[in-house]
Amino acid sequence: MRTITRKIPARTSIIYQCGKCKSRYKSKEKALKCEARPAEPKLFRLGDLVKWREQYHCDRYNKNYFPKGRVVRVLGPMLPDEEYNIKWLQNRLSGKHVFQYEVKWPCPYCGKPSGSLFYSPELKKLKTR
Repeated sequence: MRTITRKIPARTSIIYQCGKCKSRYKSKEKALKCEARPAEPKLFRLGDLVKWREQYHCDRYNKNYFPKGRVVRVLGPMLPDEEYNIKWLQNRLSGKHVFQYEVKWPCPYCGKPSGSLFYSPELKKLKTR
């Protein structure tokens, strides 16, 4: 945990920062509680070929497909978006620091390049030869 002290002529403020995700808190207890959360293992690396578990829609040809692409960036560790976690991932990410993976892929129908950020439960690693 890192303590950040700012001295402004009128007052001094102290902010506490989590050592894992760099989130800032006003109380030391909340920062320590955040720092005590475990971090999920990094399941994908840069360049891994992955497939999204849900379908994506091609507007040009009005067809659905499962995006297959490569991981181009890994973000984190960070705290997950709780609303998204509860609504779409059935609370699989709660209580831990997670990684987000930026995946880029071309549409198999029109060839338009696309990309998005995903959490690890949304992706499936494809075997490469």
